[in-house]
Amino acid sequence: MRCLVKYRVGRRSTSREGARNGPQRVERNEAALIHMEGAGLAVAIVEGVTMADVYGDLLEALEPDRRAHSLAAGRKAAESAMHVGAALRADLVAAAVLHDIGYRQADTEFHPLDGARFLAGQGFSRRVCHLVVHHSASTYEAEERGIGLVVYREFAVDEDLGAAHAVIWWADMTTGPQGQDVTVEERLDEICARYGPDDVVTRFITRARPVLLAAGQSPVGSIQVRG
Repeated sequence: MRCLVKYRVGRRSTSREGARNGPQRVERNEAALIHMEGAGLAVAIVEGVTMADVYGDLLEALEPDRRAHSLAAGRKAAESAMHVGAALRADLVAAAVLHDIGYRQADTEFHPLDGARFLAGQGFSRRVCHLVVHHSASTYEAEERGIGLVVYREFAVDEDLGAAHAVIWWADMTTGPQGQDVTVEERLDEICARYGPDDVVTRFITRARPVLLAAGQSPVGSIQVRG
């Protein structure tokens, strides 16, 4: 497991040396950008350190648009992290930033699963991997691809992460392909137009549309995943 410099929200005096010495000194604690405690607002930049500084080595293999989308979704999740328990916030932010990392490691061509397996191999927590493999109704896409839901058992957890799923799904579904803010309706329509009517992704989006529309309304709530 990666054991790294912690940044605490509201405590601007901690880990100043890591920020001052640049990205090469920035580290992850259980793959998290920041260690958040209490009910304080999560922030995307602490002591001049950005998500790109912390996760840039992993995201650099993604194409620029995908990277911009990932960082923007991570910032949204950080800003909404107060909706989950304090102990969950760091993993929430990590999973939100890295939810599309599977596009850099296309072993099965199913990016939620590829991403979770890649992150597990990098030493990320089981909780982060669970949130990534389940992001944005991925079980519907798995079924469209003929992938049995049994694969999700690989990242099963013994805790309720429904509130974290709600934040991540909302952040993903309201962030466009270049990182811009969009409505969930705009997001779903753009994905279908980009992939075309016969693609498996479009079939998945069409089938899961009611679930994704609901998820894109608010980061507040609880989503219970299948598999």
